[in-house]
Amino acid sequence: MAAFIDQYLSDSPALFRMLEAACDSGDARALANAAHDLRPHVHFMGAKVLLDLLVTIDRDARQDPPVVRADLVKALLPMVSPLDKALRAVIHFDPGP
Repeated sequence: MAAFIDQYLSDSPALFRMLEAACDSGDARALANAAHDLRPHVHFMGAKVLLDLLVTIDRDARQDPPVVRADLVKALLPMVSPLDKALRAVIHFDPGP
């Protein structure tokens, strides 16, 4: 499990930056792609609320006409740091003797 957590911690920061940048620029296609790319990462980490938000962001950005859900992006970004912190605690947990 530690390897998967390490992979998430390594890959997700750039993807979240891409998500935020796409949202800020109003680029629905890039937003959908970033949300789609993040979905398996957060799903495997068990972050259901983040996953649900990303699914909605992805779906809405792919509509015709596309909808950039800045409200949802802004809602999920503050959740990322606590998740990262919790995952780091898991991989550095030392149960002792």
